[in-house]
Amino acid sequence: MSLNNLTFDTEQIISGLRLWVETESPTTDSVAVNKVIDLASYDLATMGAVIQRIPGRMGFADTLRACVNPDKDSRPGILICSHADTVHETGSLSCMPYRRDGNSLWGPGTAAMKAGLYICLEAVRKVLQQNLYLKLPVTFLIVSDKELGCPATREIIEATAKNNKYVLVPGTTSNAQTIYSGRYAEQRYTLDVKVDTASESRTQSAISEMAHHIVEIDNLSTESCRFKVGAIRSGQWVNFAEKCTAEVISEALSEADVAMSHKLMMSLNSPNPDKGLHVNRSVSMPLWQSDKNPLVGCVSKLAEEQDLTLNAVTGSAGSLANITGGMGITTLDGLGVVGAGMQSRAERIQIDSLTARASLIAGLLTTLE
Repeated sequence: MSLNNLTFDTEQIISGLRLWVETESPTTDSVAVNKVIDLASYDLATMGAVIQRIPGRMGFADTLRACVNPDKDSRPGILICSHADTVHETGSLSCMPYRRDGNSLWGPGTAAMKAGLYICLEAVRKVLQQNLYLKLPVTFLIVSDKELGCPATREIIEATAKNNKYVLVPGTTSNAQTIYSGRYAEQRYTLDVKVDTASESRTQSAISEMAHHIVEIDNLSTESCRFKVGAIRSGQWVNFAEKCTAEVISEALSEADVAMSHKLMMSLNSPNPDKGLHVNRSVSMPLWQSDKNPLVGCVSKLAEEQDLTLNAVTGSAGSLANITGGMGITTLDGLGVVGAGMQSRAERIQIDSLTARASLIAGLLTTLE
C-alpha cells in the first residue's frame, strides 16, 4: 500500500490528543488511569472493536485488550502494545500545562506515551474509513503500570503477545530517522539504610549513609552498564533519620553485563540485618536484541515513500518491547512520535511527526501478512 493514499489531518489529531493529555494518569492513581482507559475504550468501540476490560490488581488500574477486526480467522496477528499511565503526579498540569508552541506540543504524558498510542488509533481509524485491507488481525493491549515496570500486567502482556506474530510499540524517539530494534535490559532495586540508634552516634543519620552509597552506585556506571538512583525518601524530622530508602534502575547491554550489574548491586548488602544498606531486586525487564528483524526492512521501505531513511538502533531500557522482544516475538519499537524531555517537566513532542508516524503505522498494518 502506498502511503500517498492516506491523508491524516494534523489539527484533528491534535484536537483529539488534547483530551488525553489533559486527563492526568499517574501510575499510582488507578482511578485517574482508568479515565484514560475509558477514552481508549470509547475510541476503539467506535471502530467496531471487541473490547475486553481486565480488572486491575495490586492497586493498579485496568488493562484494555481490544480486537479491531474480530471477523478474521484465528491466525497470529499484529499486537499494538502501549500504556495509559505516566510518571506525572495529579496536578502536574498546573506547572506543565498542555500548550502549543511552534512545532512543539507540551504536556504531561505527551511523549510517554499518549501521542504514540493516539496516532495508532488514528492509523487504524483511517485504514478502516478508507476500506483498506488488514491482512492480519489487529489487537490493542493497553496496560496501566508500565512506568513501574509492569509488576501487575507482565503475565497478560506475555500471554497476549504469544498469540501474535508481530508486536508494534509506539514509543517516542529523539529524531525522525530513528526506530528501535533492541533495548537494554533493566533491573530495578530497592535500597534501605537503617542505623542502629542504640549504639550509633546520632550525628550519623541514615540519609548521610545513603548519600555515600548513591555516589558509590553512580560511579559503577559504564557505557554498557548504567546505574540510576532516584525516588529517595526519609525522615520526619530534620535533626535525625533512622531509615532512608531509594530506588535504583540498572541498564545492561549484554547478558554478561546483566549478571555483572546484579552481582555488584548485591555485593553492597550489609551482613548485619539491623544496620547498614540492604538491597533487594524488584522488577526486571529482559534484554532485547534483534539482529535480523523483518519489520525493520518493511518500515524502512515505507519510509522511503516519505523520502526518509530510518536507522534501527538499540534504545534505553524499560520499554514494553523488552518483554515481547525478549520473548523472541518479532517486535519493533520507536514507532511513536518524535519528542524530547520524556518523563520530565519539559516533556514535549514535534507536531510534524504526528502524521508522518501515523502514516508509517498505517502502512505496516496494511502490509504485514
